[in-house]
Amino acid sequence: MRLSKLIVIFIFCFYNLTFTQIFNNKIGLNTTISNKDIIDSSYNDDLSSNIEDYKSPSGAMLRSAILPGWGQLYNESYWKIPIIGGIITGLVYYWIKYNNQYINFKDLYNESIKNNSPNNNYKLSRDFYRDERDLYAIYLGLTYFLNIVDAYVDAHLFGFNLDLIDKTIKINLKYKL
Repeated sequence: MRLSKLIVIFIFCFYNLTFTQIFNNKIGLNTTISNKDIIDSSYNDDLSSNIEDYKSPSGAMLRSAILPGWGQLYNESYWKIPIIGGIITGLVYYWIKYNNQYINFKDLYNESIKNNSPNNNYKLSRDFYRDERDLYAIYLGLTYFLNIVDAYVDAHLFGFNLDLIDKTIKINLKYKL
């Protein structure tokens, strides 16, 4: 068991070394080049040398996890901030509304049980508002998660140059009579 833990730690520590290349240069010396050097050399100088075209995906993800919309602000996607804020505000509002209704009908149902006359309508209303409250909590969690995913993807695509893409649309319709 202890040996397997050491092997796993060894693999994680030296994983990056498996992605290096060794080749002979003009002098005949061995030189190690990392993936970053290969990737940087494969792009044009104007695309890879501009540091402002890069946004940290993990930084954007962390910002959005701390405060929803902050990752979009970091990625300069300003138009997404009010959409995320509005959706989260609406979901929180309805969660609070249904939670208050749930508490109200739960108290009414508990009072009816104490009085030895259980009211089934109170129970049905209590269950309905509890289910709605839980559904809005799920929607809120999904919105929070998608906010983080959006910030991550947007940071990855921040420096993507759309000028290199052919923007013409070609429609080919083939039909037989």
